[in-house]
Amino acid sequence: MKKLKFIIVLALVMPAVVILAMFGNNTLGQANVADEAAIKSTITKYFASKYESLSTLTEVSIDNFFLREDPVSARSAQFEKDVRRILVEWRKLRDLPIEKFSLKPNFEEIKISGNNAKVRVFDTCTYQYKNLPFETTESTLHEITLRKVGSSWKIINDFYEDSITQLIRLNKEQGKSIEELFSMLPRFSRNIDTLKNMSSSTFSLEKEDSVIPLGTGWYDRTSAAQHADRYATKDTSDDGYRYDPNYIDFSTQGGDCTNYASQNIRAGGATLNDTTGPYTWYYRNAGGSTADDTWSASWCNVDPLKEYIVNNTTNGTPSGYITSDITRLGVGDIIQYNLDSDSAFEHTGFIAYCYKDGLVWYPTVNTHTSDRRHAPWDSIPNTGVRFIRITGI
Repeated sequence: MKKLKFIIVLALVMPAVVILAMFGNNTLGQANVADEAAIKSTITKYFASKYESLSTLTEVSIDNFFLREDPVSARSAQFEKDVRRILVEWRKLRDLPIEKFSLKPNFEEIKISGNNAKVRVFDTCTYQYKNLPFETTESTLHEITLRKVGSSWKIINDFYEDSITQLIRLNKEQGKSIEELFSMLPRFSRNIDTLKNMSSSTFSLEKEDSVIPLGTGWYDRTSAAQHADRYATKDTSDDGYRYDPNYIDFSTQGGDCTNYASQNIRAGGATLNDTTGPYTWYYRNAGGSTADDTWSASWCNVDPLKEYIVNNTTNGTPSGYITSDITRLGVGDIIQYNLDSDSAFEHTGFIAYCYKDGLVWYPTVNTHTSDRRHAPWDSIPNTGVRFIRITGI
């Protein structure tokens, strides 16, 4: 009899437990859905404010996105203001406002715990520069922490790596203020001084073939550029591709820009040089996973790649020279950027597309860390540049 009573009570209680669990989970699920939507809205507006600033070439306030009374949030806000100020001033001097931008943030992960959240999201945007006949895409992975205050989500920290954050951090490490950094940046107008100097050259990229036979090898510039465009961004929502899976990603090991440039050169037909000697250029894949891969310093480091190209005498591998004349560059060549006051360069861009600007062909670069496709070479803030012409392989 007691057993029967227990079964009856259990039968009566269980539906109530199930109903309570269903309603409890539903309430929690609705809260998470609402919070996720609010977080996505906050971050999307935060990213959009950057492109609005680059459209008007004026600084757009971002204070409302941060928690000003929190010291970590205040520092993060100030760092982002410095980044955007450099971008705005740099492009203002070169008359490079953007227009027609299409922002497509890709939220990879949102973790919510109470009033705190961690987000991994790609800031991916395609836009045109004013009066330029092509589109540029940039994509940067952000790791953002937020805190809920009332009904709003505020940014506590926004961490990401690109050439501009590196520019600021390197110079701060050398004791330079943001004002001192500004004084170091080259101040020229691309539409006057630069083009005037360029037009004096008699070298015409317009007459250059996309495949140039030199030595015993062919540098297939078209294939190199196709590889560069196919694997330009890590965000799969942009074009369906991530980085080339046949190579390790150096993004968390100082940057992937030179590794990416070497991949493109190899895609143009260059063979690896792993012989012993003062200059080597290679990437060895052990098969399957990239965990056991090995590579030369010149494959993934800025200055060693330059040293290899200008000193190499081995047939089949890339060789070339440094030039001060940008009109000697074309698809398949290299532009490297200095980001501080020393002699070492820190960033590599690969030329995947050139456009006609007045009397000259003007190069655009593809880069990793951060990811860019067809960015005008002089849209990247720097303290100095180096032009490397690859003459053959």
